[in-house]
Amino acid sequence: MVTEETSLKIKLLSFVSAILVVFIHLPVTREIGFSMWFEDFFGSKVPLVAVPFFFVVSGYLLANRMESQEGGYYIQLKKRVRSLLMPYLFWCLAFGLQANLNSLLSNLACHYPLMRHIDLNPINIFGLDMTMNPPLPLWFLRALMLYVLVSPVLLRIARRQFSLTIFIGVLIAFNCMKNIYVSKEYTTLFSFTLAPVNILAFTFGMHFNSNPIYISKGVGRILLALGVLIFLVLSLRKFCEISLPQVLNAMLPLLAIAMVLAGVWMVCPAITLPTILQGQSFPIYLLHAVFVPYVLLVAQKFPVMLSWFGFLVNATVLLVCSLFSSLMLRHFSPKTATVLFGGR
Repeated sequence: MVTEETSLKIKLLSFVSAILVVFIHLPVTREIGFSMWFEDFFGSKVPLVAVPFFFVVSGYLLANRMESQEGGYYIQLKKRVRSLLMPYLFWCLAFGLQANLNSLLSNLACHYPLMRHIDLNPINIFGLDMTMNPPLPLWFLRALMLYVLVSPVLLRIARRQFSLTIFIGVLIAFNCMKNIYVSKEYTTLFSFTLAPVNILAFTFGMHFNSNPIYISKGVGRILLALGVLIFLVLSLRKFCEISLPQVLNAMLPLLAIAMVLAGVWMVCPAITLPTILQGQSFPIYLLHAVFVPYVLLVAQKFPVMLSWFGFLVNATVLLVCSLFSSLMLRHFSPKTATVLFGGR
């Protein structure tokens, strides 16, 4: 069973990770300078840990429930129809309709033919074409559903040290060489849904359920500092025009992600979130995407919103709008909210 301390840490870090995902989708400047570095570091490099953390937690909780009294694989698969598939289908449809409505309004404003940029193809709307991502940010749900489907295989690998070692080696090697051997058609697939870092994170989560790793807080602080330092170097190198070998370009982000996740887990306090923020990680992850197009539109009209200051303002706007929408939905229609957020 998941201990109270572990549960509190997961809830706190899930909320922080949801905020980091919001940072990824903020509009950024194209002018070289402090704002570009600030936005790259906080909006691109550091948030690399967010989605892998979600996969680690998902793998950990799935393995825990499959091996507990809550039931085996088929029971967990059935539960995820409600917690993953139903929200996925609804939000795919909602984001698809929103995108088409925005395109329609843009067409009318610019006097374009009404069907320009209108996409009514269900294959695209529901992410059935694996070479393309479903509407932002739903690729994570699609990937997670696929991982759950093959979870018995991943669990067998996670339980066996030798198999896990080989699995890690294969995925890391593929991550280093994918830019060479993967055609452009499949770049998106292996950068998101089947990204080696995400598969590793999910498998490690399953492994940690039965093989927890204990390190001291002192070591955790060192790992966290080193991971952040690597992100800092990766962020600064393009401004200093420093080129790195392909292997280092592929390995350093993986190393930084592992260090930061291990470090932050050890130093994270097991505290309870304020009541207003409890259970808001998944709603923020989903709902912020509703407001991203409009924040982007405003940022294009006012250049100051593309600076580091605007980056912080835009993040605040998205977080407040997402949180407010979630609270209103849960207050006025709790049953609907339960369906849309998968019971979270």
